[in-house]
Amino acid sequence: MGTKTTATPADIISRYNPAIGRHHLVSPEEWEAIGALVRQMATPFTRLSGQQVRDYLRAATKLCAFVLRHDGPLSVETVLAPRVVRGYLRELARGARDEEPFLWRLAREHGTVAPDAPVRHQVGRRELRPPYSDSEVATLLEEARAQSTPLRRTTLLAIFVLGAGCGLVRESARDVCARDVHRHVDGVFVRAHGRCAKVLDEFGADLEELVALRPTGRLLGDAQARFTTVQAHRWLDGRRGIPHLSVDRLRASYIQSLLRSRATLREVLAWTGLQSTNTLWSYMTQLERPSDCPLEVQP
Repeated sequence: MGTKTTATPADIISRYNPAIGRHHLVSPEEWEAIGALVRQMATPFTRLSGQQVRDYLRAATKLCAFVLRHDGPLSVETVLAPRVVRGYLRELARGARDEEPFLWRLAREHGTVAPDAPVRHQVGRRELRPPYSDSEVATLLEEARAQSTPLRRTTLLAIFVLGAGCGLVRESARDVCARDVHRHVDGVFVRAHGRCAKVLDEFGADLEELVALRPTGRLLGDAQARFTTVQAHRWLDGRRGIPHLSVDRLRASYIQSLLRSRATLREVLAWTGLQSTNTLWSYMTQLERPSDCPLEVQP
């Protein structure tokens, strides 16, 4: 049996094609004109995570398409010129995806603005959602098992167990299968996106149940992770006494459980996939009693 490989940021850039799919950003003809330039613009960001690289690719694609449609010259220097970026941002419709922080970071990286040029807000930093309480997680698991069909019961169980029990949500949870669950000396782990996430002990039995229900295929089911979450919202929203579903809160619950455990700093970073202690510090500040965390984490 071959081993499953995870696409690197460089692979994502080389294979990126926003001209295909139902929600394509540009036409095939436009992509033929701007594709090489978009990949060139994103190349400095191969040190980032796959999702962050996709954010920069998307922003670069939309900016290049804007310049192309206005018959502008297509080069890094002209596309990322401050006046061009500002012109593109002025034309964004209200409520559209905000590409501004990514575009200014691209401009700084390619030298069309000064390295210390101010930007409106920091790139890639979202407000952290608070974790669920233990009772809220228990309520979600109970509701999953009370659903009317096997599909709903198993899918919701997968979302909750992978999120709150393993810290795996969105892309990191999408392709997880029963065969990715394995054991090391210090516990049960789930292999995902090039790392092994430790399963919290209190979710061990739930994960065993999930693997028995879906021994083959993706634990989340056949749908894409984003669509699966949309379905889950429809199944749960509006039910009295049921917390609103947030995969970010599920992951926050997992991370805070690790912070309260006896895990080392290196283990917490490895199991969560976090890239720095800065983000970990943000989760630590959300603890009800930060003194409960035995780790010495500094921002």
